[in-house]
Amino acid sequence: MFSKFYEAIKDLATLDVFDLTFEFSDETLNVLSLEPSNLPRKGVAKRIGLFFYHWLRSTPGLWQRKGPRIPSKSFVFFVMSKNEKDSLTNVLAKSPNAYWAGYGSTAPNNLPFFFAYAFSSIFFPLVMAKFLNSRGYKRKSFSYIFDHYWLIYGLYVISRIWLNRIEPKALVLSNDISIFSRVLQKAAREESVPTFYLQHASVPENLPPLAFDYALLEGYDALQTHARFGQTQTKIFLVGMPKHDAHLDQINGRANVSRVGLCTNGFDPIDRAEELFRGIRQEFPALPLILRPHNADLRIKAWKELSERYSMDFSDSSAESSFDFLGRVDAIVAGESNILLEAALMNVVPLYYDFGQAGLDWYRFRRNGLVDYASQPAELCRILKDNSQNKSSVRMKAKQYCVTVGTSYDGRASELASALIQELASNQTCLEGWKRIPNLSVEAYERS
Repeated sequence: MFSKFYEAIKDLATLDVFDLTFEFSDETLNVLSLEPSNLPRKGVAKRIGLFFYHWLRSTPGLWQRKGPRIPSKSFVFFVMSKNEKDSLTNVLAKSPNAYWAGYGSTAPNNLPFFFAYAFSSIFFPLVMAKFLNSRGYKRKSFSYIFDHYWLIYGLYVISRIWLNRIEPKALVLSNDISIFSRVLQKAAREESVPTFYLQHASVPENLPPLAFDYALLEGYDALQTHARFGQTQTKIFLVGMPKHDAHLDQINGRANVSRVGLCTNGFDPIDRAEELFRGIRQEFPALPLILRPHNADLRIKAWKELSERYSMDFSDSSAESSFDFLGRVDAIVAGESNILLEAALMNVVPLYYDFGQAGLDWYRFRRNGLVDYASQPAELCRILKDNSQNKSSVRMKAKQYCVTVGTSYDGRASELASALIQELASNQTCLEGWKRIPNLSVEAYERS
């Protein structure tokens, strides 16, 4: 173990901390323009305090692990959030010898975050020097994620040692921009562990090129968007959306819209949302409405108050899955959110409401014709009225985003993904039944 530790220490000099914290440090993505209440707590002193807080919180993980050990030569599915886990659950269930690691794992040999924090602590002078020498947007990012910059060093070294001990057949991730995924991916590459990326949401513009060995994407839109990000050695396969598989028999077949879901996220100003709620209530006083804020939105108390004020039911997105929620409605209203695509897959009418009047269309839902668009309550109410007695059939519009729609593999994306991971990790590269997609700058395949 000492030789591996020494090797990892030497490689710390090659770490590009701004690349590894891309989600917050890259100005083209501009995450720091989010509503302040939905950003990490701001302030370098606060972030230093949070480093020690999370270090302390990781202490119970040293002994409170009662699950099965992750065996050597297994398939490790690493997640750090509920959304990431939801994206991989069906694939893991179809995969023999597969185990969770990271968020929520009770494996005794889960990644030891305590030691990652402990080792990082000695790099405080280096991180402070990087902060003082940074400029512009990157310097601003330290106010929000100083603790992440600090954690990188220990996380990388401990991840190298952890992967070397477990020797997984493959490491499967579902996030390509978070610090944890990017550090784990880099550590796995140094340890010659094959890495797989499964898309967990629609792909916005301005992401970095893929850096995994393999990427299993949902559809042509994600493929074409990633191809524009620049050169990559990642081999891409189109498999559809595994988390949709279990809900194929719940697709909405009703002829009218009798219940509407209202979905908000961290981008959406509350005053504009209330204006819309008021307008819908005035136009449709008896229409059942369900309000569902994003599970990362920190303004839950304010949203609950609005749901009571306008006689709406409330969906707790931390407890109710998006597809279970969609099974209860005939149309949804949302801003810049992937739930619009999930609605279309369930044949639930997706209505894009531009809460911020910014015309973002990050996921190209509007330009690709997936959604109806409105930016004023009256416009939105008109569209709802049109659908009240004659609901649009929208599922086939989602095919650009989910390649399996309308094919014999509809509802079988988990099978495709699991079989590919098993085959590619075992160096079986015959890829029977797959054909290469021509005229692309990346190497990509679809089912023949």
